[in-house]
Amino acid sequence: MKHKILLILILVSIFSTIGCTYTNIPEPTGTATEMPTITPTPSPIATPQPTPKDGLTTVTIEGNAFVPETVTVSIKGVVKWTNMDSTPHKIKIMGMVTDDLGQGDSFIWAFNQKGTYEYSCKYHPDMKGTVIVQ
Repeated sequence: MKHKILLILILVSIFSTIGCTYTNIPEPTGTATEMPTITPTPSPIATPQPTPKDGLTTVTIEGNAFVPETVTVSIKGVVKWTNMDSTPHKIKIMGMVTDDLGQGDSFIWAFNQKGTYEYSCKYHPDMKGTVIVQ
């Protein structure tokens, strides 16, 4: 019987301690908190390709030739080669070779240093051209 009384006293002590513990819980105010509005970030706008007034020089590939064969651009000038032939071509320039350029495909290269840059077609070594950067 003493054990039951002791157990009851311990339990009463624990519950009274828990019941008397103060917690700082704010009372509800009855008004809803407004959620902030999320404003979506606009998608980035694609940078337009340069136009002739911006320094774009075009070279077409037609009849297994670069037309014109020699072009002159300023530093930071851009050359765009477009294959008009039905035959694929690969441009070799400055130790780099492009992927196959099928009919209508283009390759763009920006020239950042003065100099004379010779290029050719990997498939047709007699197809040659020159870019002069001033």
